[in-house]
Amino acid sequence: MPILVVYGIPAETDQQTLQIFAEFMKARVADVEELKVKSEQVTIFFPQDLMSQGLGEEIIIFVESLFERPERTAAVKRKLAMNLVDEAHQSFPKAGLIECIIRPLTSEQGYFYGKLQSDGSFWGDDGK
Repeated sequence: MPILVVYGIPAETDQQTLQIFAEFMKARVADVEELKVKSEQVTIFFPQDLMSQGLGEEIIIFVESLFERPERTAAVKRKLAMNLVDEAHQSFPKAGLIECIIRPLTSEQGYFYGKLQSDGSFWGDDGK
């Protein structure tokens, strides 16, 4: 399922604000009905930047591990990117640049997807 990795969030952002932002971002993914993804299926990470200069001025969002499917057209991906950029802009209006890069998984990449579930079972999908 999709993983959002968001760079450039200001270091002074408190945990409550991050949690609210994360929930909004997950909801914006789920709002794109063609993806057939529920908000609880979205994972989001905020890596710590080693350089504090520029944080909050530029925000970059990577959408990783979104499996390629016929219904996930360029228009659908554009809608997803616009949703995420819009939410980031609403949450961090001082950012002068917000980018969203979608890096889907395709079977040509020969991916393998595995998931360890809370009951200890493992599920895997070979993308070949």
